[in-house]
Amino acid sequence: MSVAPVKGAPWVFATLLMLLGIVLGGGGMKLALLHGSLYYLVTGVVLVAAGVLLWWGRRVGMWLYLAIIAYTVIWSLWEAGLDFEHGTGHGVGSYLSVHEGPARLSKLGTVALQRGMILSNEPGYYKTGAYGIRIENLVLVTEGPAGAEKKLNAFETLTLAPIDRRLVDMSLLTVAEIVWLDAYHARVAEALMPLVDEKTGAWLKAGTLPLQ
Repeated sequence: MSVAPVKGAPWVFATLLMLLGIVLGGGGMKLALLHGSLYYLVTGVVLVAAGVLLWWGRRVGMWLYLAIIAYTVIWSLWEAGLDFEHGTGHGVGSYLSVHEGPARLSKLGTVALQRGMILSNEPGYYKTGAYGIRIENLVLVTEGPAGAEKKLNAFETLTLAPIDRRLVDMSLLTVAEIVWLDAYHARVAEALMPLVDEKTGAWLKAGTLPLQ
């Protein structure tokens, strides 16, 4: 009896995640046995799990993958001795303030997220007196994937705009990160191309081309 993924599941991306996870997990196990960092072992296991879930068409697999990206950013800053001090996101108001409560994604956040809330999603790093690096998006809090042990929330991306590739250093990206960025740009082009004029369309097409 053959086993096949759910129809429509991103099996290519899922396969890449599983292979990457196996490689990282194997190397991470050896490193852990030598009393080294547990990051690679944990990341490998999570990537394999995310790949398996995506193979079977479970959206929670993508959220698991995005979580490990956020974990990687924080771990990288910590390993380099840097502090991710600022919040990752905040509520966005239409009448009162750009930074509008009560919800926020930060160490100071105390209000639970509720479906229907719109927040910014802006991971970045700021070095006092030197520079800041940030890519900002808006997300909507929605109902999470079905079949979980309890009710979960998820984020739906609202802002669709090309990410300036001048900010991208290909040598620092993993295969999975390149696949994610290409998929996002493909979604941006599909959604916006029918809505813009010819000149803007040419700019949009150039800004959303695959990295490879």
